[in-house]
Amino acid sequence: MPTILMGDTNEWRDVAGCLKDLEPDFHIASTGPSFHSRHPVAALDRIIVDKDLHIAAAGVHMSPSARRASDHLPVWARLTG
Repeated sequence: MPTILMGDTNEWRDVAGCLKDLEPDFHIASTGPSFHSRHPVAALDRIIVDKDLHIAAAGVHMSPSARRASDHLPVWARLTG
């Protein structure tokens, strides 16, 4: 079954903590910095997919309303199977 994990991982680097153990079964989308919404400097919010899914595109939604809604910006990904 295709698996997608999304959320605030609170990991500052892809090679640290729990994220370092994901390869080769999962891949992390390169969304870009999403925290802090006023001045994004860290990619704490992640989209993680299993090896059977392909990440075609990914990014961070940076609208004025998104910056007001939370201290984290929304991340997105376009996937193919």
